[in-house]
Amino acid sequence: MKKIYILALAFAGLTSAVFAQKGTILTYGSVQVNSKKDNAGLKNTSFTIAPGIGYQFHNNWTTGINLTFIGTKSELAAPNTGNFNKVSGFAVGPFVRYTKNLSNIFSIFVHGNFNYVSATSKPYSTTPVTPLKATGFRGEILPAVAINVKNGFALNFGFGSLSYSTIKSTLAGSKSTSDFGVTFGNEVNIGVSKNFSLKKKK
Repeated sequence: MKKIYILALAFAGLTSAVFAQKGTILTYGSVQVNSKKDNAGLKNTSFTIAPGIGYQFHNNWTTGINLTFIGTKSELAAPNTGNFNKVSGFAVGPFVRYTKNLSNIFSIFVHGNFNYVSATSKPYSTTPVTPLKATGFRGEILPAVAINVKNGFALNFGFGSLSYSTIKSTLAGSKSTSDFGVTFGNEVNIGVSKNFSLKKKK
């Protein structure tokens, strides 16, 4: 099943909206909420909030910092029995984006995130369970197509990502686990972004 992520714009306090170009500030963000049941009727819910801000230091290149906050709740036994697992975590790190304008309307870009990741998994049941913590690294490359609308606004369409992560639990004796992911064709990203000029209008 394809996943659809709706990206929401996050911005404040800067003057003069313009088309993406050197010397501008890029702001963006994402909000994702999922709720589904598996074949056994167990409910799984999750949310993700991921803002980011960057500086376009070249007509093609932008760099900045991104944050991601996640939370999930998964039932572990029969529905409504009180046995479930909660995961909360965050990721933070730099991003870099290369943009190529095809015309005044269309452009393509490749966006890369390189994040430190920290998460805590806490089971809830009739017997006490110690929370499990993990930290690691995650890198992700996301190509996309942008349609420039007006005054620095753009609609962004992505079709998957290429990712690599390595995570290690804080539990004594645990080893790092690595994961390589390719989601092209399995998810669709629909987003909005905006560039702001740092120069005041005269």
